[in-house]
Amino acid sequence: MIELIAATILLGSLSGIAAILLPKIPSLAETSPREKELSLLKIIKKQVEKNHFLQSLSLENFLQKFLRRGKILTLKTENQISGWLEQLQQKPENSHNDNYWQELKNSVKSGSLEKVKKNKK
Repeated sequence: MIELIAATILLGSLSGIAAILLPKIPSLAETSPREKELSLLKIIKKQVEKNHFLQSLSLENFLQKFLRRGKILTLKTENQISGWLEQLQQKPENSHNDNYWQELKNSVKSGSLEKVKKNKK
């Protein structure tokens, strides 16, 4: 039953599309794609000339703003990365105590391993 309803809707939709497009085919065949493109550009130019807000917008200004924002983002990222690198360089290579092994031997002999753990922190 559901398949029958779906098939009916599909056939109805296709016949509606065909009914709309078939009368338009001759007029579409007469005009070339280049003429359509030119007429569309003319319409857009006329709309821009009528609208004062769109006249003030410039592709060049937009590009400058976009590139400036990209440059700022790049500089911020570079600054953040250089900060991270400085932090990594400031950390000593050996983070443990040089006397660690000697203290560990002494603590094992004396039985106080907690002192070594506290000194390590």
